[in-house]
Amino acid sequence: MIAGLLITAWLQAAGQVPKPAEPALKEAVLGQARFERGRRQLLPVTGGGGGRCDARIGRFCYWYDDADTALPAEPPAVRRERERLLTTLERAADSVPASDWLWGQRVRYLIDHELPDSAWRELAGCGGSPWWCLALSGMSLHAAGRYRAADSAFALSLAAMPDTTRCAWNDWEAVVGDRRLRGDDPAGCDRRWALMDTLFWLGQPLLAIDGNDLRTELLSRRVMAAIQAAAVPPHLVSWGNDLEELMLRYGWSRRWSLTSFPSAAMELPSLVGHDRPPAYWFFPIRGDSAAAWRWAIDADRPASRYAPAYLRGLDLSDDASIALFPRGDSTIVVAGFGARAWPNRGVTTVNLALGASSAPSHSPDVSRRTASALGSTLELRVAGQPSLVSLEAEDDGHRFLRHRVYRERRSISPLSLSDLLLFAVDSALPSALDQVLPRAIAGRRIARTRPIGVYWEWSASVPDSIAVTIAAVPVRRGLLGRVAQGLALSNRRAPLSLEWQAGMIPKVPEGRAVELDLSRLAPGRYHIRLTARTPGYQQATELPIELER
Repeated sequence: MIAGLLITAWLQAAGQVPKPAEPALKEAVLGQARFERGRRQLLPVTGGGGGRCDARIGRFCYWYDDADTALPAEPPAVRRERERLLTTLERAADSVPASDWLWGQRVRYLIDHELPDSAWRELAGCGGSPWWCLALSGMSLHAAGRYRAADSAFALSLAAMPDTTRCAWNDWEAVVGDRRLRGDDPAGCDRRWALMDTLFWLGQPLLAIDGNDLRTELLSRRVMAAIQAAAVPPHLVSWGNDLEELMLRYGWSRRWSLTSFPSAAMELPSLVGHDRPPAYWFFPIRGDSAAAWRWAIDADRPASRYAPAYLRGLDLSDDASIALFPRGDSTIVVAGFGARAWPNRGVTTVNLALGASSAPSHSPDVSRRTASALGSTLELRVAGQPSLVSLEAEDDGHRFLRHRVYRERRSISPLSLSDLLLFAVDSALPSALDQVLPRAIAGRRIARTRPIGVYWEWSASVPDSIAVTIAAVPVRRGLLGRVAQGLALSNRRAPLSLEWQAGMIPKVPEGRAVELDLSRLAPGRYHIRLTARTPGYQQATELPIELER
């Protein structure tokens, strides 16, 4: 990692690393070092990792401890010493208002003191380098939970910073685990930013949150690494690539403690940094095809982790449905969680959100609603074709549930099919989406005891009649089963299959529905697959379900 070292070199070249000949800065430098050395003597003693080392990074060992759900309390004496340091830094800034070093340290310790809004307000008078002041504003706004404003501040900072620094900040290989993001190719700097924009977009923890806090978190880590690289770090060791990598992958520690025993004879107890729990791996994983992005937030020993301040837990659920209905220049999105998607939780109030976005440069559209339980659907109309759709729920304890899909944008075709939407059969079959929505079935778990309705919409610009097949296809395991399903050969052996000739299809989307009796099917996982064919074209769409007894 080279970004922190480049920042330090830039500070030195700009005369921003304090010199002993400058009394105010000398006092601030000595005060900062004195605080870090003195804090170590005031810290509580806790257990270390018990010999564990999930990630060895240079001189440091990082371990994952999901059972550690609380941060140790900060001793009052540490807060008092930090207040004295902040007074010293403020007094020095009055004498040297253009010092980037002083501005960085003031913001750092105000955030550590849990005063991010004060840090942001102080930056209104920042006399340092414009891009550096903007970066500090982005970090302060992120710490205050104002992610959209932080995003804007960082965008302005990146545009204004020196090209070498901007490119150095674009080395995300250690954070994402992707060699394409390695920062030793200056010619590929813009290409790496484009790839990271996509990964930040897909990795945003919740689309219902205003602003991309994953991006502002990682850029805040860049800023904090630069600040600590030019000062005495809490570990009281020389700054190096290992400390920078530790910072970028896991963030800076919110609390500190000491181990109860030294790591070797004649050594002092080791310093232990505590991160805010719970932390997750939010970046997507690419599958076999371009559209096969998937998420595994609880991946074992991921390359990096992030703990959003606004949540106390996050679960992913497949018991959810998302259906897209094209409307020319817009799309209607219908989505819902199954009534039992949140297992073993006595949920009394649920805040539901449905977000959709078509590209990294587009802010998501979001629909929100409060319900007493899961099991109902939300609707959202968006311009164009959304590629990323995220269904999210929050309980009254700030725990979240999420189901997310990514799809490549559909190419223009003479024959267009919407997704499938299941509904409870009443009397007459619906012919329009607004007739289906009150009866829509959320989730994928379906009881075999009752017939279900399947609704879709289609349109065509060809005058031919349409041959239609709808089948309940068992999910087959193994390579041959997947190949058969991919070639639609398994339709011929589906335990339930209907075929008919639909006649001509209108040029504007038209709704159709059928009723299916699934009572004779064995419990298990199926795909409800609809295929429409004309002499020259074929389109298919399918919906995964799980039949229950």
